[in-house]
Order: sequence, then structure tokens, then C-alpha cells
Amino acid sequence: MESTGSVDHELWQSRLSRFGRVLAIFGLVYVGLHISFGLWMHQPVFESVQLIPPVTATVAFAVMWLLLRGVPRPHGFVRAVELSTLFAGTSAFSAMALVMPLVAAPEGIVRGALTCVLLVYAVYVPSTARRTLMVSSLMTVPLLACVFVAYRSYDPALHDPPAAIWPKRAVGDQAYSVTFLCFVWWAIAVAMATGFSSMLYGLRKAVNDIRRLGQYTLEKKLGEGGWASSIARRTRCSAGPPRSSSCCPTGPARTR
Repeated sequence: MESTGSVDHELWQSRLSRFGRVLAIFGLVYVGLHISFGLWMHQPVFESVQLIPPVTATVAFAVMWLLLRGVPRPHGFVRAVELSTLFAGTSAFSAMALVMPLVAAPEGIVRGALTCVLLVYAVYVPSTARRTLMVSSLMTVPLLACVFVAYRSYDPALHDPPAAIWPKRAVGDQAYSVTFLCFVWWAIAVAMATGFSSMLYGLRKAVNDIRRLGQYTLEKKLGEGGWASSIARRTRCSAGPPRSSSCCPTGPARTR
């Protein structure tokens, strides 16, 4: 993210931490529901590999939350945590396509989950369009790779109706068409998320520019009286040696 100041950096870190916390909570809810339904249906839940991807994703997002909460961290540290945990968490989401039955259309479920993650990231986390495009590229390769590998075992003889009159394809040929359609719908989601980030980041930058009034920065309003009811803080002194101790006041400047 191209930070415009310490306030933006702290906001970015705080939003990422909350973003990771929300995703970790949703992951825990999903794992809990999966275990509950498995026990209710008398299935060997804890011996199934279907729990590995959601648990891995939940742990990755929990790590993002724990590492970025609290005091401000260096910019490089926040960026490394963001990219690594997002890649690990979304790759685990994509791996769910490998362990789900093909009759459940796992490509739609996985793509839908990643689309929700990407759109929430674009709206909630302050990011430029290029930043959101970079994050989406981390999700693209694992998503398409997992969908393609999952459908390489697709056997038309097991899934096509007996009365089907269309030509029978070989085992695994379905992977190419399903992966291509998944790519098309995912590209639409990426374009939407990139547009959201560009619009919201531009609005936030415009608001910050409006709050900077020359050598003053607008902090807050006292009431509904407009400009006369705003507190302004000196952000820099005029050039030259100060003639008095009031050149750079430490407290809030008088209202205008």
C-alpha cells in the first residue's frame, strides 16, 4: 500500500488485523458446523481430510490478527504478514476443491468464498487498485490449479445421465472447460474488487487533502457552525527563527 502518512499506516494495520479476526471467526464457525453435522450423521469427522483446508485457513487468518493487533508495526513487517497469511489462507480455501465431492460443484463453492474474501478486502482494507490486483493474483493461481486438478478425475460415465446423446468425453477432459469458466467468473470478481479499491482509496485521499488546509490540519468539529466551529492544529512553523514562544504552539490553535 502506498501510505500517505502514519495515520494511514495505522489504519491499514488496524483494518488488516480486524479483517483477519473476522475471517478466523468465520473459519471457526465453518469448522464447528462441519464437525457438528458429521457427528450428527455418524460420520468419521476427525479422520476426514476435509477438515484440513478450513482449519489451515482459520489458523492463517488468526495469525494475521494476532501479529497485527496492538501497537503499530513497521511497514515492511505488516506487508509481509499481509501477503503471507492471505496467500496461505486463500490457498487453503482453494484446496477445499480437492477434498470435496465433484457432485457438489466445488469450483463454485470455492470461487464464491474467495470472491467474498476479495470484495471484503477491497472495501474494508485501505488499498490502491494495484495493491488489490496484487492480492488477487495471489489467489488466482491456487484457485485455478486446485479446480483443474480436482476435475482431472472427472469421469463422464459416472456423472452423465444414462440417456445422454452427446459424445462421451475421456476422463479428465472436463477439467479444461470448468477451469476456463472459473477463470472468467473470477476475472469479473477481480475487476469489481479493483474498481472498488480505486474508488474508495481515491475518496479517502481526497478527504485527507481537504483536511489539510495549508499549514493547518483540520482535526474535529465542535458543533454545526461550519468553519467557525472547527479546531485547527499548526503542523509547521513559518520559515526563519521564531520571535516568540508562540510561533509553534503545542496546543490547539484558536478557532477560525
